[in-house]
Order: sequence, then structure tokens, then C-alpha cells
Amino acid sequence: MFSATKILTATAISFVLFASCSQSDAGEAEARKLLTEAQTALENGDAKLSLSLLDSLDSRFAKYVSVRRDGINLQDCRPFRAQERYFQRELEMADSLAAVLAVRVDSIKNTRLRWVNEPMEGYYIAEGSELPPTGVEGRLTPEGEFFMVSSLQGHPISHTAISLTDGAGKSARSADVAYDGEANRRSGGNERIYFAGEGIDTIGHFAFENRRGPLTLTFEGNTVYTRPLTTGELENLATVYEYAWSLRQMKVAGLRHESLERKLDIARQQVARTTPDKSASPDSQR
Repeated sequence: MFSATKILTATAISFVLFASCSQSDAGEAEARKLLTEAQTALENGDAKLSLSLLDSLDSRFAKYVSVRRDGINLQDCRPFRAQERYFQRELEMADSLAAVLAVRVDSIKNTRLRWVNEPMEGYYIAEGSELPPTGVEGRLTPEGEFFMVSSLQGHPISHTAISLTDGAGKSARSADVAYDGEANRRSGGNERIYFAGEGIDTIGHFAFENRRGPLTLTFEGNTVYTRPLTTGELENLATVYEYAWSLRQMKVAGLRHESLERKLDIARQQVARTTPDKSASPDSQR
């Protein structure tokens, strides 16, 4: 009888221990599941949900020290994870923009521009463009920089600037170029100005934004001379400016790619330093 009692007691104790061990394993598995969900939420950009799950892990599974330690480490690496995701998204956007701009630049150059060979230095203009005796023409240097030439024939007003105006009264004006015999020339009743550098993008951008027209061209000097901007002049200005702007933005996107790659690499290194070592056994983390 005594022997039977001992056997029953031992069996009961073994059952309790087994059940307790099973419950412990199940509890740790549930805690690990919660930790995995928190990490997934963080990787998906939902930091708020990740933090909520980690708080739940602390309150419900306080005795699973190793799991909670991993949760703390996950919180420590959270800002670096966020930086990594941010720089990755920005890098993808920069690369997408660069690709779109590259296609646009190639398309404009191959189908809408033509090269004018000059003894000193050639330049690009839009297909079909020709500078009239009185008018304006947008041009591109061989490197793709935007510049303009204005020509005024038979109206001696000593002009130093030009402006464009739309039907609603909105306008854009170039910078003034003083007479110097080079950038601003006068000969035989013709006034010609070469606009380059700062102060000309306003005209190009305005033409691009209003390429359907109509626009009015004004020569500004001692007085003003005004006439409608022709469709050809408008299309030329809009096209060459679009090319120059796209080329500049493509270069900016390339520089941004390099910068973002460096920042992403740093963020990934920081994540690696703060992320728990998943190869370590739970026992070694207790």
C-alpha cells in the first residue's frame, strides 16, 4: 500500500512538473511570437504598434527575461531601424526620379533639339526655331546650360532686359544686362543681348509653365517695345528650358543618391550593432 502511494505521488509530481514545463514552453513561445510581431511592425514602419506590443510583452511575460531583453534591444535599435527605412525609401525615390529624368533628357535631345554649329561655340535650339530680327530665342550650351538671345531691329530703345506677360497680368522679367559691346551689342540699328547665368531662369520657367500661350514679349530700355511672342518662340523657350532643368535635376538626383547611400550604410551599421544576436541560445541570454 505504501509502495502504491509512493508511486501515485511520484506520478502526480511528475505530471505537475511536466504540465508546468509545458506551460512554461508555451508561455515562452507566446512571448517570442509577440516579440516577432513587434519586430515585424517595426520593419513595416508602424513604430506605435511595435511599442504597444513590447509593452504587452513586458506586462504579460515578465518572467521570460531573455525574451524581454530582446524586446529592450529592439527598442534600442528602433530609431536606427526608422532611419534605415527612411533612407531606403528616399534612395528608391531618388533613383526613380533620376530614371524618369534620364528618359526625358534623352527624349528631348534626340527628338526636339537640333545642333547649330558656330565657329566659336555651337549650341542647341529647339527644332524649327530661328531667331527673328526682333524676337527672343532660348539656347543651350554644349553642356546643357540654358541661355537666351534677344534681338531688336528698327526700334532703338537701348534695351537691357526683356519680360514676358500672360493674359492675366502675370509676368516674368530677365535680369538687366548693361551695354558693354559684348553681351549687349548695338550695330546698324540692331540691338542684341546675350542673357546667361543668374536672372534668366525666370523667363524660361515662365515660358515652360505657360507654353500654351499666348504671351507678350516686351523689350525694356529707355522706353519699351512690345509685341506678341510667337508660337515658335514660346515652344523654343519652353523646350530648351525643360531640357536644362531636367538635366540639372538629374545631376542633383545623382548627388542625392550618393549622399543617401552613405547615410543608409551608416544606419545599417547602427542597426547591426543594436540588433539582438538571433544565433545566441536563450540559455546564454538568461
